[in-house]
Amino acid sequence: MGRVPAEEGLSVLSAENRQYVQDQGKKLIEECSALNELRRELGLTQDDVAQMLNINQKNVSSLESRKDMLVSSLKSYAEAMGCKMKIIIQTPDQRDVRVDNIFS
Repeated sequence: MGRVPAEEGLSVLSAENRQYVQDQGKKLIEECSALNELRRELGLTQDDVAQMLNINQKNVSSLESRKDMLVSSLKSYAEAMGCKMKIIIQTPDQRDVRVDNIFS
Protein backbone atom coordinates (compact mmCIF):
# COMPACT_ATOMS: atom_id res chain seq x y z
CA MET A 1 0.00 0.00 0.00
CA GLY A 2 1.33 3.43 -0.91
CA ARG A 3 1.14 6.62 1.05
CA VAL A 4 -2.32 7.92 1.77
CA PRO A 5 -2.84 11.54 2.85
CA ALA A 6 -4.71 11.88 6.13
CA GLU A 7 -7.67 13.62 4.47
CA GLU A 8 -8.08 10.72 2.05
CA GLY A 9 -7.99 8.21 4.89
CA LEU A 10 -10.50 10.23 6.87
CA SER A 11 -12.82 10.52 3.88
CA VAL A 12 -14.02 6.91 4.35
CA LEU A 13 -15.37 7.74 7.83
CA SER A 14 -18.77 9.16 8.62
CA ALA A 15 -18.83 12.90 9.36
CA GLU A 16 -19.31 12.17 13.06
CA ASN A 17 -16.39 9.73 13.22
CA ARG A 18 -14.17 12.00 11.10
CA GLN A 19 -14.79 14.88 13.50
CA TYR A 20 -14.08 12.59 16.45
CA VAL A 21 -10.75 11.48 14.94
CA GLN A 22 -9.80 15.08 14.17
CA ASP A 23 -10.70 16.18 17.70
CA GLN A 24 -8.67 13.35 19.21
CA GLY A 25 -5.74 14.27 16.96
CA LYS A 26 -5.87 17.86 18.21
CA LYS A 27 -6.04 16.60 21.79
CA LEU A 28 -3.01 14.37 21.22
CA ILE A 29 -1.07 17.27 19.75
CA GLU A 30 -1.91 19.37 22.79
CA GLU A 31 -0.89 16.57 25.16
CA CYS A 32 2.33 15.83 23.35
CA SER A 33 2.84 19.57 22.87
CA ALA A 34 5.41 19.26 20.11
CA LEU A 35 7.58 16.80 18.24
CA ASN A 36 10.64 18.85 19.09
CA GLU A 37 9.97 18.31 22.80
CA LEU A 38 9.85 14.55 22.27
CA ARG A 39 13.10 14.72 20.30
CA ARG A 40 14.78 16.72 23.07
CA GLU A 41 13.50 14.32 25.75
CA LEU A 42 15.22 11.55 23.80
CA GLY A 43 18.47 13.53 23.84
CA LEU A 44 18.56 14.10 20.09
CA THR A 45 19.28 17.21 18.04
CA GLN A 46 17.65 18.14 14.75
CA ASP A 47 20.98 17.32 13.10
CA ASP A 48 20.88 13.82 14.61
CA VAL A 49 17.40 13.18 13.23
CA ALA A 50 18.31 14.75 9.88
CA GLN A 51 21.25 12.37 9.48
CA MET A 52 19.06 9.36 10.29
CA LEU A 53 16.43 10.49 7.77
CA ASN A 54 19.06 11.48 5.19
CA ILE A 55 17.65 15.02 4.95
CA ASN A 56 18.98 18.37 6.10
CA GLN A 57 18.38 19.99 9.48
CA LYS A 58 16.16 22.67 7.96
CA ASN A 59 13.75 19.98 6.75
CA VAL A 60 13.59 18.47 10.26
CA SER A 61 12.76 21.91 11.65
CA SER A 62 10.01 22.29 9.06
CA LEU A 63 8.65 18.81 9.85
CA GLU A 64 8.53 19.57 13.57
CA SER A 65 6.56 22.76 13.05
CA ARG A 66 3.90 21.28 10.76
CA LYS A 67 0.33 21.06 11.97
CA ASP A 68 -0.64 18.58 9.24
CA MET A 69 1.53 15.87 7.72
CA LEU A 70 1.43 12.46 6.12
CA VAL A 71 1.23 9.60 8.58
CA SER A 72 4.21 8.05 6.77
CA SER A 73 6.29 11.18 7.45
CA LEU A 74 5.45 11.03 11.13
CA LYS A 75 6.26 7.30 11.18
CA SER A 76 9.67 7.92 9.58
CA TYR A 77 10.41 10.71 12.05
CA ALA A 78 9.44 8.49 15.01
CA GLU A 79 11.50 5.56 13.77
CA ALA A 80 14.53 7.81 13.21
CA MET A 81 14.39 8.56 16.94
CA GLY A 82 14.16 4.88 17.81
CA CYS A 83 10.43 5.03 18.53
CA LYS A 84 7.57 2.95 17.17
CA MET A 85 4.36 4.55 16.04
CA LYS A 86 0.97 3.00 16.67
CA ILE A 87 -2.36 4.32 15.52
CA ILE A 88 -5.27 3.76 17.84
CA ILE A 89 -8.78 4.76 16.85
CA GLN A 90 -11.18 5.14 19.73
CA THR A 91 -14.75 4.28 18.84
CA PRO A 92 -17.68 6.36 20.09
CA ASP A 93 -18.27 3.70 22.76
CA GLN A 94 -14.67 4.24 23.98
CA ARG A 95 -13.17 1.00 22.55
CA ASP A 96 -9.59 1.35 21.30
CA VAL A 97 -8.94 -0.24 17.92
CA ARG A 98 -5.34 -0.54 16.78
CA VAL A 99 -4.83 0.07 13.06
CA ASP A 100 -1.91 -1.98 11.74
CA ASN A 101 -2.52 -2.27 8.01
CA ILE A 102 -1.85 1.42 7.39
CA PHE A 103 1.91 0.74 7.50
CA SER A 104 1.96 -2.34 5.28
